[in-house]
Amino acid sequence: MIKLSLKLPNHLAVAVSGGPDSMAALDFLSQNRDVVALHFNHGTKHSREAESVVREYCDDKDISLVVGDLKQEVPNGMSREDFWRKSRYRFFEQEAGNLSVVTCHHLDDVIETWLFTAFHGEARLIPSRRGRYIR
Repeated sequence: MIKLSLKLPNHLAVAVSGGPDSMAALDFLSQNRDVVALHFNHGTKHSREAESVVREYCDDKDISLVVGDLKQEVPNGMSREDFWRKSRYRFFEQEAGNLSVVTCHHLDDVIETWLFTAFHGEARLIPSRRGRYIR
Protein backbone atom coordinates (compact mmCIF):
# COMPACT_ATOMS: atom_id res chain seq x y z
CA MET A 1 0.00 0.00 0.00
CA ILE A 2 1.27 3.46 -0.84
CA LYS A 3 0.34 6.32 1.45
CA LEU A 4 1.06 9.90 0.49
CA SER A 5 1.67 12.09 3.53
CA LEU A 6 1.22 15.33 1.58
CA LYS A 7 -0.10 16.66 -1.73
CA LEU A 8 2.47 16.18 -4.46
CA PRO A 9 2.94 18.41 -7.50
CA ASN A 10 2.17 17.11 -10.98
CA HIS A 11 5.82 17.32 -12.07
CA LEU A 12 8.37 15.71 -9.74
CA ALA A 13 11.45 13.54 -9.44
CA VAL A 14 11.41 10.05 -7.93
CA ALA A 15 14.57 8.59 -6.39
CA VAL A 16 14.65 4.99 -7.61
CA SER A 17 17.02 2.39 -6.17
CA GLY A 18 15.61 -0.52 -8.16
CA GLY A 19 14.16 -2.08 -5.00
CA PRO A 20 10.49 -2.95 -4.66
CA ASP A 21 9.53 0.12 -2.60
CA SER A 22 10.93 2.73 -5.00
CA MET A 23 9.84 0.81 -8.12
CA ALA A 24 6.28 0.62 -6.78
CA ALA A 25 6.32 4.33 -6.01
CA LEU A 26 7.66 5.14 -9.48
CA ASP A 27 4.94 3.03 -11.07
CA PHE A 28 2.22 4.59 -8.90
CA LEU A 29 3.36 8.19 -9.35
CA SER A 30 4.01 7.91 -13.10
CA GLN A 31 0.40 6.91 -13.73
CA ASN A 32 -0.93 10.43 -13.22
CA ARG A 33 2.11 12.71 -12.92
CA ASP A 34 5.01 13.78 -15.07
CA VAL A 35 7.97 12.15 -13.35
CA VAL A 36 11.70 12.01 -13.82
CA ALA A 37 13.39 8.97 -12.31
CA LEU A 38 16.71 9.56 -10.53
CA HIS A 39 19.00 6.57 -9.97
CA PHE A 40 22.41 6.64 -8.29
CA ASN A 41 24.91 3.90 -9.07
CA HIS A 42 27.31 3.26 -6.17
CA GLY A 43 29.72 1.28 -8.33
CA THR A 44 28.95 -2.14 -6.85
CA LYS A 45 27.77 -5.23 -8.72
CA HIS A 46 24.36 -4.93 -7.06
CA SER A 47 24.11 -1.25 -8.01
CA ARG A 48 24.94 -2.02 -11.65
CA GLU A 49 22.26 -4.72 -11.69
CA ALA A 50 19.75 -2.34 -10.09
CA GLU A 51 20.56 0.32 -12.70
CA SER A 52 19.81 -2.21 -15.42
CA VAL A 53 16.40 -2.95 -13.89
CA VAL A 54 15.58 0.76 -13.56
CA ARG A 55 16.75 1.52 -17.12
CA GLU A 56 14.68 -1.31 -18.58
CA TYR A 57 11.57 -0.25 -16.66
CA CYS A 58 11.94 3.44 -17.59
CA ASP A 59 12.55 2.56 -21.25
CA ASP A 60 9.47 0.33 -21.28
CA LYS A 61 7.25 2.97 -19.63
CA ASP A 62 8.80 5.96 -21.47
CA ILE A 63 9.88 7.62 -18.21
CA SER A 64 12.79 10.07 -18.25
CA LEU A 65 15.76 8.71 -16.32
CA VAL A 66 18.84 10.47 -15.01
CA VAL A 67 21.63 8.25 -13.66
CA GLY A 68 24.48 9.42 -11.47
CA ASP A 69 27.48 7.47 -10.33
CA LEU A 70 30.05 7.58 -7.59
CA LYS A 71 33.09 9.50 -8.74
CA GLN A 72 35.40 9.21 -5.73
CA GLU A 73 36.55 6.81 -3.04
CA VAL A 74 35.15 6.77 0.48
CA PRO A 75 37.24 9.18 2.60
CA ASN A 76 39.23 7.66 5.46
CA GLY A 77 37.27 7.62 8.71
CA MET A 78 33.85 7.84 7.05
CA SER A 79 31.48 4.91 6.79
CA ARG A 80 30.74 3.69 3.29
CA GLU A 81 26.97 3.91 3.86
CA ASP A 82 27.16 7.50 5.15
CA PHE A 83 29.37 8.54 2.23
CA TRP A 84 27.06 6.86 -0.27
CA ARG A 85 23.99 8.49 1.30
CA LYS A 86 25.53 11.96 1.18
CA SER A 87 26.72 11.45 -2.41
CA ARG A 88 23.31 10.15 -3.46
CA TYR A 89 21.40 13.06 -1.94
CA ARG A 90 23.85 15.57 -3.42
CA PHE A 91 23.12 14.01 -6.83
CA PHE A 92 19.36 14.19 -6.22
CA GLU A 93 19.57 17.87 -5.28
CA GLN A 94 21.73 18.73 -8.30
CA GLU A 95 19.65 16.85 -10.85
CA ALA A 96 16.18 17.66 -9.54
CA GLY A 97 16.57 21.42 -9.86
CA ASN A 98 13.28 22.93 -8.70
CA LEU A 99 11.43 19.61 -8.69
CA SER A 100 10.33 17.96 -5.47
CA VAL A 101 12.18 14.68 -4.94
CA VAL A 102 10.19 11.72 -3.66
CA THR A 103 12.23 9.11 -1.78
CA CYS A 104 10.78 5.82 -0.64
CA HIS A 105 11.33 4.18 2.70
CA HIS A 106 9.79 1.06 4.14
CA LEU A 107 9.36 0.37 7.84
CA ASP A 108 12.77 -1.31 8.15
CA ASP A 109 14.43 1.89 6.87
CA VAL A 110 12.60 3.99 9.45
CA ILE A 111 13.51 1.64 12.28
CA GLU A 112 17.14 1.44 11.13
CA THR A 113 17.45 5.24 11.04
CA TRP A 114 15.86 5.62 14.46
CA LEU A 115 18.05 2.91 16.06
CA PHE A 116 21.27 4.21 14.49
CA THR A 117 20.63 7.78 15.61
CA ALA A 118 19.37 6.68 19.04
CA PHE A 119 22.56 4.69 19.65
CA HIS A 120 24.50 7.84 18.82
CA GLY A 121 22.56 9.92 21.35
CA GLU A 122 20.09 11.75 19.11
CA ALA A 123 17.08 9.65 18.06
CA ARG A 124 15.54 10.87 14.78
CA LEU A 125 13.09 9.71 12.17
CA ILE A 126 13.74 9.95 8.43
CA PRO A 127 13.24 13.60 7.41
CA SER A 128 10.39 14.76 5.24
CA ARG A 129 12.88 17.27 3.80
CA ARG A 130 16.62 16.71 3.61
CA GLY A 131 18.37 18.31 6.55
CA ARG A 132 15.21 18.55 8.67
CA TYR A 133 14.75 15.63 11.00
CA ILE A 134 11.70 14.81 13.08
CA ARG A 135 12.67 14.25 16.69
